[in-house]
Amino acid sequence: QEAPDVVRVAGARGLPPTDTYKCIATHLSGHKLMVVGSVIGHRARDKANRVAQTLLARWRKMLEAGGHPEFSESRVELLGGDFEVTLRLGVKHPNQKALA
Repeated sequence: QEAPDVVRVAGARGLPPTDTYKCIATHLSGHKLMVVGSVIGHRARDKANRVAQTLLARWRKMLEAGGHPEFSESRVELLGGDFEVTLRLGVKHPNQKALA
């Protein structure tokens, strides 16, 4: 502890980004996949919505290519204003392999 509400972190190392999406999947009456990210800049809300729609379109093509039916549910949430937005994108599918 360096001071009240201040800590020092040393020796931390990370890994470069992977070529795949990172996510957390849970099972509750079906399998769910949730992605959360930030979009910052002018018209961030519009950009975040485009990101969500692009991801959903890509994922739907992946489902079709894998012989899986459509998601049973999908949800897009945009939290924030026009310059900084948090995007929450969730999908639900009865087959776990469809979300892998």
